[in-house]
Amino acid sequence: MKKLLLLLFFLIALSSYGYADTAISDCSVALNSANTRYYLTSSFSTGTIASCLNVSAANVILDGTGYSINGTGATTLISLKSGTSNFTGYNITATDILTTGISISSRTGQFYNSNFSSSATTLGGIVTITSAAGQILDGGSITSTATGTSYLVYIGGGTGMYVQNMILSSTKRGFDIEGAGSGSYPIINNVTSNTAGSFLYSGLSTWNNTYVNNSAISITAGSIAQSARNTAANIGTVTIRNSVLNATGLTIFTTALANAALILINTTATYTNEVSIATTSNGSWYSRRWYVDANAKNSTGSNLANVNITIKDVNSNTVYNGLTDGSGNIPQQTLEAYNITVGSNTSGTYTYLSNYTIQGVLDGYATQTVSFNLTDNTQTNLNMTESTGSCTYTSGNWIIQASDGCNISVSTNLFGNNITFNGTGTTRINTTITNFSTCTAQNGANIIVNSGGILG
Repeated sequence: MKKLLLLLFFLIALSSYGYADTAISDCSVALNSANTRYYLTSSFSTGTIASCLNVSAANVILDGTGYSINGTGATTLISLKSGTSNFTGYNITATDILTTGISISSRTGQFYNSNFSSSATTLGGIVTITSAAGQILDGGSITSTATGTSYLVYIGGGTGMYVQNMILSSTKRGFDIEGAGSGSYPIINNVTSNTAGSFLYSGLSTWNNTYVNNSAISITAGSIAQSARNTAANIGTVTIRNSVLNATGLTIFTTALANAALILINTTATYTNEVSIATTSNGSWYSRRWYVDANAKNSTGSNLANVNITIKDVNSNTVYNGLTDGSGNIPQQTLEAYNITVGSNTSGTYTYLSNYTIQGVLDGYATQTVSFNLTDNTQTNLNMTESTGSCTYTSGNWIIQASDGCNISVSTNLFGNNITFNGTGTTRINTTITNFSTCTAQNGANIIVNSGGILG
């Protein structure tokens, strides 16, 4: 309903900006007048023709108005040619596409609520984009029942393409990404895809900065992401986030040569093999990551601000350090559970970063440490206990655990013995401690001498 209202508002607003209307009932109309809305008055077939609807002006709108174009006999149905900028297509239904439904080369075009389908034997791509920027496919569907080599979307270069809110279906592959630019390209949001070939495929070039978000992807052949015969120096990284993958009996990530990567974040997957990484695929890798949240509370259940939170991986590497906010939370973290790199066989070499430990430190509270195994999104709660005020130490040489967060309130003469404050935490001195030989703070210990306290 929201999209329908926005579309209605947009079409009403056109009259205020002087858009002219031109009717279309066949392929004979050239879309070459700027600031013009071209609209279908009936469904029609293209007949044998190289390219049916050719756009070559700025600010052109093509409105399908509920009618369809049958593409049997046309090599290309809609072509954005030289002179095109800021093209918008609405409610377009294109069927029986012979080779290409939409051809975009160095143009800017957006398609909304449009449906493209083909049963041709071989398709280079129902949507074909080369050296373009800012393309949008939003709403509708792309469907192919091709029996030969076929792609729903072919991307030959450029930056900033969005495919979102669509239903994708193919008896072959989904996206063929060859030569994506340095920007984020493409970005695939909220799609439902079922393909009988790899969902993401790169045969000769790069798929760098490709993102898939909030999508449900299912394959019955190939891999979710496949780098087949890349000769580029750096094919780059694909990131799939907040999605569900179904590769039952198949493989999530396949790469034949070097420098390809796939990252899964908060993504569940069904598969037989996670990876098939050729032993010659130097620099290729795969990573599984999840979200981690942390909250700190006191003994009464109130949120605690300014708790120093440190998160470390299984190798004691610090992956986060910061203070909780007024709600007792830290910013949500994305942490790696494990990664797979090139190994002695195609299953690769696994490196696990879990278990993780999270530690909370706050003056006046005992230090809290929690360990967790990262296999899913994780919420960690630190229940901080207020200091009891007493210190645990022995006679003679004192060894005080700073993590106790204690207060020393009894005057003491150490008669030449030593004091050692050990471990992360804070000890407060509220009295007089004298006649010691050495005083050492180690392993992160903090000492506070309060007003009236003397350490000397």
